[in-house]
Amino acid sequence: EHELAFDPDLDVDLEQRTAMEVERNQRQAERIQREMEHAQRQAERLQREREGALRDRELAQREQAHIQRQIEAEMRAREHQMRQMEAQLQQIERQVNRRHQELRHVLWHELTADGLIEPGESRLRIKVTEDVIRINGQKLKGAQEEKYRALLRRFDIVPDSTLDFEED
Repeated sequence: EHELAFDPDLDVDLEQRTAMEVERNQRQAERIQREMEHAQRQAERLQREREGALRDRELAQREQAHIQRQIEAEMRAREHQMRQMEAQLQQIERQVNRRHQELRHVLWHELTADGLIEPGESRLRIKVTEDVIRINGQKLKGAQEEKYRALLRRFDIVPDSTLDFEED
């Protein structure tokens, strides 16, 4: 029978190889540990960046919503202002129409009373310049001109104006 004999050199060689293997495994474990720590730091950095990006996006969304509310409020204010201006314009138009009707009535009455137009006359044209007032082409003179110039001034009719009226 063959027995294995104890070889001290073989035993030392095995111990050295085992020690070297352990050392190599330990270095590899340390390298893996460093890589894992590096990967963990990268993951944490990415998480912070993601959270920062989310915060930035939330801030941007809040800012955008704030701006949108401001725009909507401004548009409502402008619409309100436009409605007010339209109401004022309509009021002014009614006043102008009322004033025009009053002027037309007064002129027709005065011109008919003064015999400058016939009672049934359907058209009236008054041309006013600095020097002359013409009623349907007829030039007014003296006191008549002064009377009608004062009457027209009362209705804010200025020289270089032409008024055309038609009887209803």
